Amino acid sequence: QNSWMELPNVRFKEWLANRNRDSLTKDMMLGRATIGDVKEYYSAFVKSQGLEKYYCDFHTVTSVQRVFHIR
Repeated sequence: QNSWMELPNVRFKEWLANRNRDSLTKDMMLGRATIGDVKEYYSAFVKSQGLEKYYCDFHTVTSVQRVFHIR
């Protein structure tokens, strides 16, 4: 079963295990991710997919709308 936060082709639990394989924390043993883990997971995905140029730090998305291209 997938988690709501998983990204395509990168299972969160596998990513977390690989990232933290040398150090077990209390949160890991309880099966809970920290907010820092989630941040690093999404950041690593963006970098691994070459999407950095489409992201801006310290910006907030306030709305999203569909754009249609008319030819």
